Amino acid sequence: MTNAINRGRGLIAVMILIVVCSGVVQGYLTPLLPVVGAHVGLGGVGQNNLYLLSQIAFTVLTPLLSRWGDMWGHRRLLLVAVTMVAAGSLLIAARPTAATLAVGMVLQSAVVGFFPLLAGILRSRSPEHGRIGMSVLVGALLLSIGTGGFVAGTLSDQHALAGLWTAVPFGALAVAAAIALPSQYGPARRPFQPGRRTAADVRARRADAGPDRGRFLGLDVGPVPAGGGGDGGAAGRLGTGRAALVASAGRPADAA
Repeated sequence: MTNAINRGRGLIAVMILIVVCSGVVQGYLTPLLPVVGAHVGLGGVGQNNLYLLSQIAFTVLTPLLSRWGDMWGHRRLLLVAVTMVAAGSLLIAARPTAATLAVGMVLQSAVVGFFPLLAGILRSRSPEHGRIGMSVLVGALLLSIGTGGFVAGTLSDQHALAGLWTAVPFGALAVAAAIALPSQYGPARRPFQPGRRTAADVRARRADAGPDRGRFLGLDVGPVPAGGGGDGGAAGRLGTGRAALVASAGRPADAA
């Protein structure tokens, strides 16, 4: 199953589950809030303040989640964002009050991070599917927004409080999908490890050093005559330096 998720189509399929949760969350509260607001004692001004609070949370979380995803890992931050959305949806459904509506809608605002974080994972894990993958995810988002609004609108007149549970199962499904996603680094692309030096790093530094590569690497290769092979001692020292370089290339920098 893990191998299937790592591949392009499996990866996109799991991402669709997360995007569907995002769409349902964005679409289901709008038809329910007038009835639910009246139930908890919120008039038109109070409901408008809830929307304003949600917009402020959108504005704050959008750059933060994107930046933190680049710093700490897209999958890790995606799991945090999905958990926030699921917790907010559960809080609103389980105990609808003015306070829980405010806190829950702020937590649900973490949906703004879904798309940039998913794009980061898709770009690093399956770049060849990036364009088609994002197109599919946008389509799934728009469809789920309409579906969530339709289901909640159907329940809004007679069963508005029950309609608050619309997003809860989708939130739980999204958490499971986020856990199943692979990290953004594949076998051929690993995060930089400070303090370690590979053979490729040493070869690159040696090439950049040009004619002074021996002194750049700390190797006493001695002067080489203009004729090329006349000084066997210098050539021997150069060979010894290269052998030592190859022997130490794969070890950590402190051991080398």
